[in-house]
Amino acid sequence: WHTDPHGGNMIKAEGTPDITDIIDWQEMNVAPLFLQCVFAEFAEHTGDDHIVRISGITIPELPPDFDQYSEGEQTYMKGQHRLALLHKCYEALIIFHRPY
Repeated sequence: WHTDPHGGNMIKAEGTPDITDIIDWQEMNVAPLFLQCVFAEFAEHTGDDHIVRISGITIPELPPDFDQYSEGEQTYMKGQHRLALLHKCYEALIIFHRPY
């Protein structure tokens, strides 16, 4: 996983949107997929006190006492819940579309 994929590290073919080369790979590792497969940083959610990350394909839920929290805490929890859902969607896509 290249952790710095910005336009300055990509070379594209002139006149097309095709990327022909990616530079700045000095700390990258070439290994079998099972040794290097990690969550993309943009999709990783490690959980918090209210939204706990559960292994397996389960849909994260808001806490049962959600209505008892203040409006600010509810807004925060909804944001964390969305991040947890993104994490699960990414996890499901990886599981169902893995190349083996």
